[in-house]
Amino acid sequence: MNCKHNHMVENKGDPSHAWKCADCGYVYSAGTQEVNRPARKMQALIDSFPCLKMRGLKWGDQADCKQFKKWLKVGLSSGEYDAVCFVLMVWDHFTYAKKFQLAHAVSNWSQDNREPFARWVANPWFM
Repeated sequence: MNCKHNHMVENKGDPSHAWKCADCGYVYSAGTQEVNRPARKMQALIDSFPCLKMRGLKWGDQADCKQFKKWLKVGLSSGEYDAVCFVLMVWDHFTYAKKFQLAHAVSNWSQDNREPFARWVANPWFM
């Protein structure tokens, strides 16, 4: 099944995972913050990268990238910067595609940070 995870429901059985796909059951680790669906989906993507989750990066409670793109201007490691650029590219590939450098990112990321990217490549989605 090639699910796009577009049918989100609250995952009330596990408060550490705020939502899941009703079609395939895939669980997103997006915390318990009640926000709109695009923000939840973007936070789940952020949380899938261990380097960003460890840093505590948050999308914000709005359906835009104003708060998150501020991370481009702080002292991130090159791998963290690449992950932030990737997340922004998923949000708006017309604006941020040039910031995300695939070869650079893949060579910088550890295996556990390559895995969320590989999952996205297998089933890409954009906002």
